[in-house]
Amino acid sequence: MASVLTPDTFTKRERHIMDVLYRRGRATAREVMSEMGGKQAYSTVRTQLRVLEHKGYVRHEPVGRVYVYTPVVPANTAQRVALQRVIDTFFSGSAADVVALLRSSQSLRPPRPRRARRSDGVAR
Repeated sequence: MASVLTPDTFTKRERHIMDVLYRRGRATAREVMSEMGGKQAYSTVRTQLRVLEHKGYVRHEPVGRVYVYTPVVPANTAQRVALQRVIDTFFSGSAADVVALLRSSQSLRPPRPRRARRSDGVAR
């Protein structure tokens, strides 16, 4: 069982599964699979859920003939770890630099390209 959530704990697919579980609170493998857009085979999702359970990040309870999975690691813990990874990667570990960027930025989204205007002021 995992005792510490590390920045590289989850693969991309595992993060996607955990996102579904955090959003829903609890879900069956079939529900997870449907929220993933049907891109994954049912057996693949079940295998990934078992791996996440082995790592200690989810648990299951039998409900009828299916297992219902719930996250063990609270969402706020996962958020802190993800944020710390961004801070470490892009800001050399300085939370103050992140705050300074946020305070100086009107928006975190990249600026949209401006549309050209005709001489009469109508956008093209």
